[in-house]
Amino acid sequence: MRYSAAHDGLFTLEDFRRHRSEVVEPLATTYRGWTVYTTPPPSQGIILLLMLNLLAQVPGERLRWGDPEGVVLAVAAKQAAFADRLRHLGDPRVVANPLEELLSPAHARARLEAIRRALAAGVPGGALQGAGSGGGDTTYLCAADREGNMVSFITSLSAKFGCGEVVEGTGILLNNRAGRGFPLDPDHPNVLAPGKRTMHTLLPVAAVGPAGERLVFGTPGGDGQPQWNLQVFLNLVESGMEVQQAVDAPRWLHVPGTDPATITREPEVRLEEGFPPAVTTALRAAGHRVVPMVTEEGGGAQVILARGGVYEAGSDPRVDGLAIGW
Repeated sequence: MRYSAAHDGLFTLEDFRRHRSEVVEPLATTYRGWTVYTTPPPSQGIILLLMLNLLAQVPGERLRWGDPEGVVLAVAAKQAAFADRLRHLGDPRVVANPLEELLSPAHARARLEAIRRALAAGVPGGALQGAGSGGGDTTYLCAADREGNMVSFITSLSAKFGCGEVVEGTGILLNNRAGRGFPLDPDHPNVLAPGKRTMHTLLPVAAVGPAGERLVFGTPGGDGQPQWNLQVFLNLVESGMEVQQAVDAPRWLHVPGTDPATITREPEVRLEEGFPPAVTTALRAAGHRVVPMVTEEGGGAQVILARGGVYEAGSDPRVDGLAIGW
């Protein structure tokens, strides 16, 4: 409070008095016998669940890594899910988020039908709005102990060094999520308003499998998070990869997105090196602009899978990280 007052900040003592931390119920959906859990609004974790609901209607062999048709459908699912987030979701203390409707099987069926019509007409993903990624300062980690407890944890300053303010004598950096997360469109559910929490990208994930497997995973990366989490999960469930293989496999990223600073960028699909040439061909045939992905855009996934009394862990070589046991 003293730092804010001394540096022309907008926080008041009353803001701190009114703050209350919350313990909330996670959102969940099912996919091929897995129950997948993540954080509710104002997190946009629901985006991952919406994509899974849509793709659960697609034959599993189409969603194995590197399948051209599967990549086209997954990119379209991403566009649809991000469009739903932008159209409907905001701070649940202020906005009536239609979560039950969005996560319903009927909504997923309607979305897939719309995507198929759009692709047949040569319109990529039905011209639905997408997602962006930029330099940030987010940390994800997961951990497990010998008793079987597992944790999926994420924290963030948003932009690199947050808002560039360090509270004197503490080393604490202040984030800038409120400064960059709100649009100013008065008709947007996430519009800036007094006392309102901005929608944000943080989405740690946990899942329970059909044979009792337990999984925790996540990644930093702004609007890339739901996209890369989806790909790692599909690598495990549909491609049957080992954990480190699922983390290492080349990824795609569709931009732009929910970030008001990047939402007007020209849409494109960014591909890491290593995809079959047929994937690029299929994406271009579906109307997408395809470009190479630069190194820092691939995410930083960390994963722990527990099955049969054994922990398997994977740490992303794209970032600093380590899978370690003791």
